[in-house]
Amino acid sequence: MSGSEFGLWKLENRQIILFLTSSFHPLSRHPHTTHKLPTNPMEFNDQNFEAEVLNFQGAALVDFFATWCGPCQVQGPIIEGLAAEMAGQPVKVGKVNVDQAPNTAQKYDVMSIPTLVFFKNGQVVETLTGLQSKDALRDKLVKLI
Repeated sequence: MSGSEFGLWKLENRQIILFLTSSFHPLSRHPHTTHKLPTNPMEFNDQNFEAEVLNFQGAALVDFFATWCGPCQVQGPIIEGLAAEMAGQPVKVGKVNVDQAPNTAQKYDVMSIPTLVFFKNGQVVETLTGLQSKDALRDKLVKLI
């Protein structure tokens, strides 16, 4: 497929809008049909972390962040894009606000943010600190599937 068949991506209201051409999508009747893809990563906290991450049978990526953290603000859209890209895969991509979930952050020894923790079947398999690229994160998640 040529690049033009994929259409254009546009970020709007924290959602990625994909404009597909009619030659790419069989249900499209108009050349610029809009299909909204869910892009929001899951929000984990002290109350739901065990149920959503530790009891999950599959791969999970958790971004420990804070709203006041500059590098976290750069990492956030990367996590959101990865969540959209991995939709439909047996993975969970989510975020933990360390100010709102201090117990979870402490349990995983989060001393610097952003900290990204990879889980497989509820067990920590890798921890990264600092800004990470989407490609690097995707590669690690795919290996865990």
